[in-house]
Amino acid sequence: MIRKINYFQRSIGKACINLCASKPGDSIPPISKASSILLAVLIRDLPCKLVLHEVGNSIFEIGPFTIQSAYVIHPAPTVGYRLTYRHAVFTYIPDHEPALGEHGMIPDSKWVSGYDLAEGADVVLHDAQYTDAEYENKKGWGHSSIEDAGKFAEVSGLKHILYSHHDPFRSDEQLNEMFKAFLDKTEYKFKQELAREGMEITL
Repeated sequence: MIRKINYFQRSIGKACINLCASKPGDSIPPISKASSILLAVLIRDLPCKLVLHEVGNSIFEIGPFTIQSAYVIHPAPTVGYRLTYRHAVFTYIPDHEPALGEHGMIPDSKWVSGYDLAEGADVVLHDAQYTDAEYENKKGWGHSSIEDAGKFAEVSGLKHILYSHHDPFRSDEQLNEMFKAFLDKTEYKFKQELAREGMEITL
């Protein structure tokens, strides 16, 4: 999670930021060891109070939300989250490679990485960085093709998927072309969209 600080805006202000280590028992790397290559913002420059937590396979509450975290397939220790509020469920799995293996996605859902987090969710935001063709040379990198993300969505029985973790070298036009080509060859019944900046969804 420390590496995810690079998604924060530079003008963070005086807010309290919570950073999580995703491997119980492991210490969070010293601030001085955080890689400047991976961080757009140096942690020492954050004008905020920093609170560090360890998160693994766990369930906890923040305000009115019940949050389940669980390990998912990725080269570095990585967790996904299932947020529940009353009867609404939002699942967030930003880095995930559920089809990693000799035969791709396992058909038995109980063995699929991330299934417990996404099962029956109202909305799931999921990694979909590659096309199937690109994924052939990216296996083991910890990210999904949009095709495998769609298969994961179908196995999970979710209602709405937001395909995310867009390749930073792809333009918006290229993303839309990739998504259209994907939709043209699938017939899933759940709602599918590309995640986009500023998107708001009411559950």
